[in-house]
Amino acid sequence: MTHEELQKKGALYVERVMDGFERYASKVVHMGEREAAAYMRRLKEENGADGAYLDFYYHFLDDDAKQRVLSVLNEDQQEYIRGLDGGGELIYPLTEELIDIAARLNDREMLFCTVYFTKEPCTLWGNYKQEYVIFTQK
Repeated sequence: MTHEELQKKGALYVERVMDGFERYASKVVHMGEREAAAYMRRLKEENGADGAYLDFYYHFLDDDAKQRVLSVLNEDQQEYIRGLDGGGELIYPLTEELIDIAARLNDREMLFCTVYFTKEPCTLWGNYKQEYVIFTQK
């Protein structure tokens, strides 16, 4: 899925975090890996499976960076990522597996992921030091 398709579904797309602060209401929330995963699951449940998406740049990384990302994941998670179709895609439907992977990668500051919810528009921007910027409509 492209960013344009995501926006048509109602997502609050933020290309640069500073743009998000100007265009949307925002707050910064501190969440560890488990808290973040639980929060994403709750929002996914509220928005439905067809209203939750993740941007995931893994397939655009060089081989060394991919190896660093994989080093913090368990074998099942590594296999899941390798099985994703990376053919130019950046936005994926948010699965249970991707929730756990995104929460871990954000927590370890290994690869920041952004999560989009479209029915109740909300964007979680992974950030440093276990902080998430949460964007909503003003």
